[in-house]
Amino acid sequence: MNEVNKNYAKIAEENHRKVQALQIELFDAAQELENERDVQITNAVTHAWLDLKALRDILNGDEDIDRAGWDELAKATKDSVGELEEVFPFLLEGVEDE
Repeated sequence: MNEVNKNYAKIAEENHRKVQALQIELFDAAQELENERDVQITNAVTHAWLDLKALRDILNGDEDIDRAGWDELAKATKDSVGELEEVFPFLLEGVEDE
């Protein structure tokens, strides 16, 4: 192999290593984004569940609530709807009751 071909082979090998390293970085970044999305979904569903549970307890007479409590619950449910719409954008299009 002549000197020029050796240099090309060396450059190609270095580029291959760089590409592999970049692929690993991209894979790691994708995993991190997926994990972050999982956390967002879990948080949104958990907050909505807590709001529904509180509302159920109030409506069933299991918990007493004053005006400040209703205001707090109204804000919490509004926030939960926003979180759910953020992680499940299809909800913004509307969901038909069956």
